[in-house]
Amino acid sequence: MINKFYISISAIVFFAAASAISQAAPPPEGPAGAANVEVIHVRDSVYMLVTPVANLAVSIGESGIVTVDTSQALFTEEIFTAIRELSPEGELRFIINTSPDPAHTGGNASLSALGGASGDRTYGELQNVLSGALIIAHEEVLFDLSQNPDVPPESWPTDGFFEPNAELYFNDEPITVHHIPDANTWGQSFVHFRRADIIVAGDLFNTTTYPEIDLEHDGSISGIIDGLVAILERTVPAALQEDGTLVIPGHGRLSDEADVVEYRDMLIIIRDRVQSMIDQGMTLEQVLAANPSFEYDVRYSAESGAANSREFIRRVYFSLLEEQD
Repeated sequence: MINKFYISISAIVFFAAASAISQAAPPPEGPAGAANVEVIHVRDSVYMLVTPVANLAVSIGESGIVTVDTSQALFTEEIFTAIRELSPEGELRFIINTSPDPAHTGGNASLSALGGASGDRTYGELQNVLSGALIIAHEEVLFDLSQNPDVPPESWPTDGFFEPNAELYFNDEPITVHHIPDANTWGQSFVHFRRADIIVAGDLFNTTTYPEIDLEHDGSISGIIDGLVAILERTVPAALQEDGTLVIPGHGRLSDEADVVEYRDMLIIIRDRVQSMIDQGMTLEQVLAANPSFEYDVRYSAESGAANSREFIRRVYFSLLEEQD
């Protein structure tokens, strides 16, 4: 798993830092205006941009620039500054949204406005359709955002698809968008850069907390597990189950297949425990008291919100009850 590699890197960084401190050397300065955006080169032309609220991906090449998700408008200037350092003259042509969540779509309008003219997703080299970057997402993302009075029309997807998958050939690479019904929320998707062998998982997978299940918009624990299974159907590990297909999570560190397997197995174990308790006629209060996620809480439970262990179990419980109706 990739985190094993980070252990050795951490040791190197520690000793290097200690040496630098002893010599009273000033710390290196990051890119100007990008204090909230960390850029990680993943592979080939694909980069991972880490913001305080979510990760996004950027592909840069001769055709231009495509981003997966946009974080929040608060960080658009810093995101665009980071992109410009990678590609001073490339046009931002396409934006792909993995969900309607504001952490992934909040910068749609502001970032798209900084883009150049776009063709459609089938003929990506055309430059005669729209000004600004084209925003691609499942139609349920369009429905969700268009129903929210706080989201301006400029943030809505301009190319919604209703099929299970959408395709885009860009920067000499096939890019596929895979919709997963009833996962974290409606409209949830992940993106596969097929030549670079990189998957952008969105909120289907993260390394920091339990997944957030939006019950009001058809979210379910089983749908999230289905999404992780779909990701694993497209990942191939290298030697000793390390590296190979790389996975950019919605939140957290760069990962590989083994990390996704661990996350999927954890969710299956918790789901099956809660389902067994439901089958025994246990109430929500009894299930919460049994603490079916206890051994995972130290790593994955957020302090509050939808990813807090108790709230997560509550949502798992009700999503499983919904499946029985």
